[in-house]
Amino acid sequence: HQTVLEAHSMPLVGQYLSLNGIEAVYQLPSPLDEIQGVLFVAHGCSHSATDWWPKSSSCTKCVGLPIEMAIVREAIYAHRFAVIGISSTNRAHKCWSPKDVPRVQEALQYFYSNIIPGKNVSLHGLGASSGGGFVGFLSQQKLAIPLSSICVQISSVAGDRVGNMPPTLFVLMSRDEHTLNHVRGTANGIAKSNVLVTSPKEIKPEFFSSKSGRFISVEESRTIQAALKNSNMLDDKLLLVEDPRGSNWREVRLFLCELKLLPYSH
Repeated sequence: HQTVLEAHSMPLVGQYLSLNGIEAVYQLPSPLDEIQGVLFVAHGCSHSATDWWPKSSSCTKCVGLPIEMAIVREAIYAHRFAVIGISSTNRAHKCWSPKDVPRVQEALQYFYSNIIPGKNVSLHGLGASSGGGFVGFLSQQKLAIPLSSICVQISSVAGDRVGNMPPTLFVLMSRDEHTLNHVRGTANGIAKSNVLVTSPKEIKPEFFSSKSGRFISVEESRTIQAALKNSNMLDDKLLLVEDPRGSNWREVRLFLCELKLLPYSH
């Protein structure tokens, strides 16, 4: 297996899949005989399965967000996992709800039966924000293919069967005290759980290119960072001033695209 550092320079080519109105994107490790498991990744509100891979001929709708791609690369190349992203039902705000459970089950069963037939490997889940809450809720359900472990990022979980959840890792932000307090109470009800609290990250000029595996060039990364600084979204320590889940960073991105300083595919 490649090291985590090596994984960040490896190519990503997502395969777009439309199944009975369910949008999904996936990529398999190579060779497939070395597959160690399947990772289902769930996006946050305002996002889609197409965010986890860069645009390619096999996924023309893909946009490739830096952190999402870094997670997929590590799963595939450092751990030999097949990765599948699925889009939520609601395409207005794009958040997840219990209505998505049967759709996700259908897509995952199809994936195991038709994409990796005969591969009896475990299923794991990782979700961010709304996707994190959904993965937590999904893990409490009786599934044809149960989740062996989950990672819940920047979110708490709800449901009346928290005690049935598999080994769970919560990854939270130190400045999000509300979610931290809620998760600490919830984690006590899970047989095997851990809480990882991350500190704010400096948004240096090459931050985005380093996280994207160079899919975003160094020049583009510097342009994005400068735009965030000029929009007063970064403080003197290069830390985000506002929670990006509610800030207007997308307006900065659109402005850069209109000036042709950044491709629309980003």
